[in-house]
Order: sequence, then C-alpha cells, then structure tokens
Amino acid sequence: MFRQLRTSRSRLWSRQVSLRKKISKMKKGRSLKLLNMVTNVIQGPDSNTLNSTETEVEKSDDELIQLSQMQNENVRDSEVLLLETLFNMI
Repeated sequence: MFRQLRTSRSRLWSRQVSLRKKISKMKKGRSLKLLNMVTNVIQGPDSNTLNSTETEVEKSDDELIQLSQMQNENVRDSEVLLLETLFNMI
C-alpha cells in the first residue's frame, strides 16, 4: 500500500514537471511568434529596417512640405480674392 502511494506521488510529480515544461515551451513559442510578427511589421517590405524608417521619415517630411505649400497657396488665393473683392467694392 505504501509503495503504491509512493509511485502515485512520483507520477503526479513527473506529470507536473512535464506540464510545466510544455507550458514553458508554449510560452516561448508564443513569444517567438509575437517577436517575429512584430519584426515583420517593423521591417515591412524592406529588409533593412534603418533604410525603411529613413524613407518613411523622408516621405512624411515631403508630405508635410507639400501640405504647407498647399496651405500657403490657399492663403495667397484667399488674399487675392479678398483684395479683388475689396477693389471691386471701391
């Protein structure tokens, strides 16, 4: 009887150890998958992350410059329209 109880304890212990190992492997696998997903998202189509981020910054800078130029043109156009209407009123 004592021997059977002892083997069952060892079986339980070995099951717990194997479950812990499986859980840690699953966690490692999930973290690696997430890491791969994140690096793929960061890298994008370019393999070199530095070049891709630099081009993104350059693109955003160019877009900002274009927007400011468009706004300046709109302001000039509105000023011209305002001056024309004022001139026509006189």
